[in-house]
Amino acid sequence: MKKTGSLLMAFTFIASITFAQKEKKAEVEVEKINWLSFKDATAQNKKKPKKIFIDTYTDWCGWCKRMDVTTFEDKEVVAIMNKYFYAIKFNAEGKDTILYNGKTYTNMNPTAPRGTHQLAVELLNGKLGYPTSVYLDEQMKLLQPIPGYMDAKSFKQVLIYFAEDYNKKMSWEDFRQNYDELMKKK
Repeated sequence: MKKTGSLLMAFTFIASITFAQKEKKAEVEVEKINWLSFKDATAQNKKKPKKIFIDTYTDWCGWCKRMDVTTFEDKEVVAIMNKYFYAIKFNAEGKDTILYNGKTYTNMNPTAPRGTHQLAVELLNGKLGYPTSVYLDEQMKLLQPIPGYMDAKSFKQVLIYFAEDYNKKMSWEDFRQNYDELMKKK
C-alpha cells in the first residue's frame, strides 16, 4: 500500500510540473503587438517604410484599457498589426516632447492633471476623444483618425482597409459592404 501511495504522489507531482511547464510555454509563445515609441517608429520607418498606427489614449480612459485587453490581444489583429504597421502607444496627456514631421510637439499644460499634448490636438484634428486610432502612411502623413472603441472583428477590417491600400481604391462603405467577398479573393 505504501508503494502505491508513493507512486501516486510521485505521478501527481510530475504531472503538475509538466502541466505548469506547458502553461508557461503557452504564455511565452503568445505574440504581442510590437509597440514602439514615436522616436523608434520614425527611425525604423526611415530604414524600412511601413504605415504607422497610433493608439491615442489617456490613463483614465476605461474604453482604452478595454481595447488593450481585448482588441489588441486578438491574435489576428496582432499578426496584421506587426506585419503592416509600426505601432505606437501615445498618451494624449503625456509630458514627452515629440518630433513629428520636422515639428516639435509638447504638452500644452504639463502641470495640469489632464493637460493635452499638442500632437494629440493635431492628429485628432482638434476632436479629442479616446481611444482614437490614428493611421499614417509610409511618409508619416495623416491618413485618418478613427475615434472610439472597436472590437477585434471591426478593428481587423479597418486595419486591412489601410494596410492593403483599399482606402486608395474605394470608400470605407464600399469596402465594408464588400469585405467578405474581397477577403475570399485573397
